[in-house]
Amino acid sequence: MLKSKGFIKKAFIVVLVGLSLTTALPKETFAASSYRLRLTYPFPGSMDSDGPETKVRGTTPFVNPDIATTATNYYLSPGAGSRDEATRQIRNVTTTGRRNFTYNSGYGGAGNVLYINGYPDRMEYRSYTATGTWSP
Repeated sequence: MLKSKGFIKKAFIVVLVGLSLTTALPKETFAASSYRLRLTYPFPGSMDSDGPETKVRGTTPFVNPDIATTATNYYLSPGAGSRDEATRQIRNVTTTGRRNFTYNSGYGGAGNVLYINGYPDRMEYRSYTATGTWSP
């Protein structure tokens, strides 16, 4: 009987440690998707969108450009090319690296379907492509 209690206790500890490690992993790495935005000249009509992606519970919305580009503004919206902004804009992005979005009121719940949108920050530029990863 004592061996059974010891075995159960060790098994419980192993399961508990395993669950702790699983929940400690950053969830954003599992929810990231790639994007490719073709931003053409001239400025009117230059915005591009990618998606859709579904918001996963416990993730932080972000954009992570993988190349330096012309200054670009990003935001998330409920529709491709929509002017309804689900997040505040992240403006004047010219370098690589992750930047987190902040949801506007009424957006951000798990299960919401969102698109990433980007457009040039300046009126004068040459057509370019912005790529990287993102998560709603």
